Amino acid sequence: MKLILGLFIGGIFCFSCNNSTDSQNDKKEIAAITDSIIPTANWFYKPYTDSSIIRQSIFKYSYSCASFAYEVSYDKKNPDSILFKGYNENMKLPLIRKSENMFWAGDTIQHWVLTFLDGFSGITLKEYMDKSYANKADPKSYHFDREDKDIKSLSKHFIKNILAGKYKSQNHEIILTDELVKSDNFSDYYKIIGIDSVETYEVVINFWEMVPQMDLINLFRKDGSFYKQYNWQFVNNKLILRRVKELYKNGDFSGGVAENVVYELEKIK
Repeated sequence: MKLILGLFIGGIFCFSCNNSTDSQNDKKEIAAITDSIIPTANWFYKPYTDSSIIRQSIFKYSYSCASFAYEVSYDKKNPDSILFKGYNENMKLPLIRKSENMFWAGDTIQHWVLTFLDGFSGITLKEYMDKSYANKADPKSYHFDREDKDIKSLSKHFIKNILAGKYKSQNHEIILTDELVKSDNFSDYYKIIGIDSVETYEVVINFWEMVPQMDLINLFRKDGSFYKQYNWQFVNNKLILRRVKELYKNGDFSGGVAENVVYELEKIK
């Protein structure tokens, strides 16, 4: 009887020890999960936000995930959702945790798989689409880098870092400013100085509005009416504005070409 009682007590003791160990392991796992909670931060698709500036072309990098997301933002105050900022729209999607560093943003039919890198320094973003859905998922994976910068206006980001400045054309000065004059639901208009009857300009950002497919700048008169559209391109330190000719085949639009140079502007400041 004493032997049975001893074994019973010993069993309870071992069970208690195991429970204590399991409890400690659970606490460690919970702590590990807690430590890996996403910080309030912004991640940017730099092949668009940065390469466009380095290569001085918005068009070259606009046909990408940037239409949906050039920036991914997370705020711990809203832990169940994540914000995607694209040049077409901004979209806040529900966030579902699938593992320690992998999350879903969206629903079961269509969602983005976000895999966070060590220290949340970056994100790998890949689209998932259910096979029963008519559309197909983008097969590419996109990498986003964590940065402290804040792009409040995409148009100003590009204008300030690419186009804004003082230019000289022979003995004539033209200034493209980053001073916002007005905005509407579709565009931001900035002040331009030095072209007769022209007061504002806009740079086309949306790839689907770059028709023909090239970098485009639109000029507007002082009364707000449309004046001209030009293709813009930097060649060395000169901003070249060319007249755009639309091409048609059998009455249907088939593209366009940049023709003769209208302005050859040397950047002086």
